[in-house]
Amino acid sequence: MTSTRRILPALALVIALTVAAAALALSGAPVPPRKAIVTSQGLKTSTALGSYCANDEAEDGPGAAGCGDAEYPLHPRTFVPVEPGSTVRVNVRRRAKAVEGRLVQGRDAPWGFVGPNIKGTPVAHTHGRIWRLHMPDDLRSADALSFFVKFRGDDDADFWVGVKPVEQWP
Repeated sequence: MTSTRRILPALALVIALTVAAAALALSGAPVPPRKAIVTSQGLKTSTALGSYCANDEAEDGPGAAGCGDAEYPLHPRTFVPVEPGSTVRVNVRRRAKAVEGRLVQGRDAPWGFVGPNIKGTPVAHTHGRIWRLHMPDDLRSADALSFFVKFRGDDDADFWVGVKPVEQWP
């Protein structure tokens, strides 16, 4: 009896969230992009989503557009190992036109971008969903990787993932 009392409220919450998501999808409101998946040194994690803009054009009407702004610096909860000159793979989970990254030093204030811009290269046969970012030879004590994605159409988004040098991994 006790487990039934715990299950029913949880089930009601799941149903309410499903109905709300379906209503939002039917309303034509733009949907934020899903978190990207980052792979480095054989480890995989998701990202923190920063600011984004989405435009859902409708064939028979005006459609909807909107943006979401995040407070920076972002605070990614997960990390991937990186080495100077290594490659990080980024799965943005839908077709993209361009991906460009920057290393971030100081995930807490004060923070800033360090090192050069990192131009992404699309992985063949992934239709622009997976990109490679080649880390610079000097990581400059970076503790996050920020990457900006231009999706097909006018959509764009900024993602962050925490990074740690390989030597700092257990």
